[in-house]
Amino acid sequence: MNMNTEIVNKKIKQYFDKEVTKNELIEWAQNSFHELLLSGEILEIEKLVVFRFLTRLADSSCSCEPFDDNNTICERTINEIWDILNGKINKVYSFHMKIPLKYIKNNVSKVFKIYEILLKYKEQRTLPKSKLVELEFFYDNTTFNIANRVDELLEVQMSNLLHLGYIVDYDDSNNPSELVFRSRSSVFMHTTDLNAMNEDEYLSRIFQYLSCCMGDSYFCVRIEFEGGLYNVSLIV
Repeated sequence: MNMNTEIVNKKIKQYFDKEVTKNELIEWAQNSFHELLLSGEILEIEKLVVFRFLTRLADSSCSCEPFDDNNTICERTINEIWDILNGKINKVYSFHMKIPLKYIKNNVSKVFKIYEILLKYKEQRTLPKSKLVELEFFYDNTTFNIANRVDELLEVQMSNLLHLGYIVDYDDSNNPSELVFRSRSSVFMHTTDLNAMNEDEYLSRIFQYLSCCMGDSYFCVRIEFEGGLYNVSLIV
């Protein structure tokens, strides 16, 4: 379905212009929210960012029974959402999320392959050439991607962590030879700090991302609205 901040903004404007009633606005929010959940489209970032707006409008029905166009609680909710979308006030929304496996089945095979490779590395601290090639191919083709979905954003953040902490070394024949735990870049970290980095702890962070990518663990979504624009970040 078509859903983003512009559509929500347009719908609220229709309410202010008396083109739709409060009852119709709330019913639209309820139907839209349920459709996003049932279809899995809520994983798309532009749709996820309006999640809180739709739920707040939908929940307004509890405060507005019977639907009373003069109800001040509903009016405050509608006005606040309007002000956020139009940059009059800034707002941060946070919530926990877990991705149902049925909505990420197309990506699970790729993520699970990386999970198996890193699990083998964790146990043996070495990888065959073929696995090094697969690992390098993964983060070369994921790290700098633009994510349009939450599961893609998890993959990009996980790939960034992998790319930042590990380097594939090559032998004299220019073949991948080993995976080396070494920071590619740092700020305010001296040699002693870098040497003190614990590889097991670092790997566990990557595995936490993999667990979220595979739908096994939850994570926190943070949506920040400033000046009418939004930014989405994930905390694992």
